Amino acid sequence: MRRADWQGTLDQGLKLHQAGALAEAERHYRSVLDQDPEAFMPLHMLGVLRAQQGHPEQGADLIRQALRLSPDMATAWFNRANILAGIGRYHEALNSYDRAIELSGEATIRHHRARLLLENGRAADALADLEQVLAVQPENVAVLKDYAAALSSLGRSQKARRYYESVLASAPDDVETLNNLANILRAAGQFLDAVALYDRALRLNPDIAEIWTNRAAALSELQRYGDALESADRALGLRADLAEAWNNRGDALRELGRLDEALAAFDGALTHKVAYPAAWNNRAKLLFEMGRVSEGFESFRRSSRLAFGEIRQDRQAPFDEAQARYRARAGVDEGHSVSGPALETAAWAERVTADWRASRPQLAVVDQFLSPKALDALRRYCWSAPVWQRKYGAGYVGAFPETGLACPLLAQIAEELHAGLPAIFRDHPLRYLWAFNYDSTGSGTHVHADEATVNVNFWITPDEANRQPARGGLVVWDTATPADWNFKQFNVDRGLMEDYLARHGAKPRHIPYRSNRAVIFDSSLFHKTDDFNFGPDYCERRINITFLYGRRPRGRS
Repeated sequence: MRRADWQGTLDQGLKLHQAGALAEAERHYRSVLDQDPEAFMPLHMLGVLRAQQGHPEQGADLIRQALRLSPDMATAWFNRANILAGIGRYHEALNSYDRAIELSGEATIRHHRARLLLENGRAADALADLEQVLAVQPENVAVLKDYAAALSSLGRSQKARRYYESVLASAPDDVETLNNLANILRAAGQFLDAVALYDRALRLNPDIAEIWTNRAAALSELQRYGDALESADRALGLRADLAEAWNNRGDALRELGRLDEALAAFDGALTHKVAYPAAWNNRAKLLFEMGRVSEGFESFRRSSRLAFGEIRQDRQAPFDEAQARYRARAGVDEGHSVSGPALETAAWAERVTADWRASRPQLAVVDQFLSPKALDALRRYCWSAPVWQRKYGAGYVGAFPETGLACPLLAQIAEELHAGLPAIFRDHPLRYLWAFNYDSTGSGTHVHADEATVNVNFWITPDEANRQPARGGLVVWDTATPADWNFKQFNVDRGLMEDYLARHGAKPRHIPYRSNRAVIFDSSLFHKTDDFNFGPDYCERRINITFLYGRRPRGRS
């Protein structure tokens, strides 16, 4: 049939479609197709319309049929790509965008392609597309926003911040940009500025749950826990299924001392988003604080399995080839608890307690800390388990509960330690733990203090590996961090700490390395790893494990 015979019907259908009269437009398109089943335009537009009516799969298929008739129509490829992107058919959508760009090269199509890449974790590829779009549309606010989002995803926060600020200069009421810029400021520790931007966004639109929960996180960082709780509750009033809001609510409740409610909040987060490592981690720390150590370790294991997989023989990415060879020879030890006591508390608890009470500053050294069975098991676990996931520039790797350092044996040790030395640990629950595995020579951790009340640092590498028996352990100064210092000041800012020690004439105490030796001391004391020289073999590397108990007290100088 000749096009002239149905063109008027098609034109009327297009006008109806543009006016939003979808049912009437559909009748016109189908009428044309009844007359000419191979007419490209009505088939293409019927596909667009069916997607708009809530039938995207059918819409994409209709456009596919149209493209068989006219494969060089860039607009149809573009429309099909948008529909496929909306229903998660990522690879097909990307191919359709590529075909549309090949045919037309329009910046708008490339922008949509970049958004698809960004949404699917390919920020670097999205950035390349967005740079091409900005070359021809340098003032396009939507493109600038996506470009900033791509930069932020790639960790280039300062540059992203500049682009978000440029968007706000021309669109000061862009709520999405206000929120995204606030998130960057919050990540940079500029919590007051972040809250100001969240508040500005919420004045413009108070019905966005995600902004309320982001605001709650920033307020918690400012120790405004009551306000944080209120903000999280506003978020949940808007979206009761928002896991991040439940998690932030739990954080605030924990700091307010409402521990049972905090646990319910973290469980609420995990009800709505079970694959949520941050909530599992927060739940674990709360369980530690509640004295439910074994349950806390299990929550940490759930988190690490989500992030890194099961601890097993075929798990990938050991921290180096030496561990891979050890695992190939000896297998992976999962760190099960040992029968009988893990600690030799009967041999040393009374003496250690007396040393602690008599010392100023408070510090006690424990030899033969672990039972022989526990020491052997812990060595095998640390040598084989794929928990060493964090590398440090000073030449060592770290393991943390979130990376899998949460085996039942460590839980057993932590519980026995707290129970065996009640005069030292009193009502201070386990707060956190880590382990470091060092190169054969070096200096290890620099001077610092820890966010806790009591620090327990113990060593497990055999003594035969230590080539300098008088060194290689721990240096503890007789000086505590000022009570008003924040975490960065007493843990990160090395120059500030060293200057403070020099000005106060602080005296260091060198505690030599011994296998199965523990040093228990006031966590506010400045300390660092002593210089060391250990053998080059894998099982000769210096390994220390640290437990932290209790919250850092306020008001102590």
